[in-house]
Parts: sequence; structure tokens; C-alpha cells
Amino acid sequence: MTGAGTATEWLKRAGSNLLMEGKFPLPEEVLPEELCFQWQQSAEKSLKPVLVHRGKELPCMHSLSGLLDSRTDSDIEFSGEVRMSGILASNAVATRYPGNYESMGMEKLARARRIAEVVYVWAENQIRDGRR
Repeated sequence: MTGAGTATEWLKRAGSNLLMEGKFPLPEEVLPEELCFQWQQSAEKSLKPVLVHRGKELPCMHSLSGLLDSRTDSDIEFSGEVRMSGILASNAVATRYPGNYESMGMEKLARARRIAEVVYVWAENQIRDGRR
């Protein structure tokens, strides 16, 4: 995926997914679980520009845990909060389609939003501070 956009373009898309949260309270027709998918996408698109910024080839994957574990640059340090982003994937995948799952609840939903936001801000800081 080399050459698949600049770090700034990736962050713009990550920010867009982060903002797709709607307004609280959500309209009755909006399933809160759908927001988790948007936030997982935001976190994924936040991790990738850090690799782009450092001149690394992007792994062809959508797994947050995989992106965190497969980093080819040992000097990229992820805070515990950024490492927590792996849980967004399980929430997003489990609830993205109809099935037998427990509703997320507002507390879990708010936590998922905070995690996505932390990952976005971390990536923004990595790129803004020019870390290589």
C-alpha cells in the first residue's frame, strides 16, 4: 500500500470517521453499535499515517491489533490507551451486522469513542511533532 495517500490525507479521513458520531441523544433510527464501526475505522486510519509519515510501507490489513503488533519501526511507542484500540475491532465487528449480541449501552459506547479519540490525537501529535 505504499503511496496510498499522505499522512495528512489519512488523518483527514480518520477525523471524518471520528465525527460520524451524530449528536447525542441519537435519533431513534440510529443504532448506537454502528458508531463503533466508524470509531474503529477512525483508529485504523489514525495508526496508518504514523507509518506513512515514517516512510514505512503500510501493511495490507484492517486489524488494529495487527497494526500495533506488526509495526516495523521499533521506535514507535504506543501508550496503553492507544494499545486499547484493539478492543474497538471486537465491538465493531460483533455488532456491525444483525445477530445475537448484547447492546453496547451508553457507557461502553462512550468508552469506545474516547479510545478512538485518544488514538487520533496521539497520531496527530506524532505527525505534528515531526517524530521519525
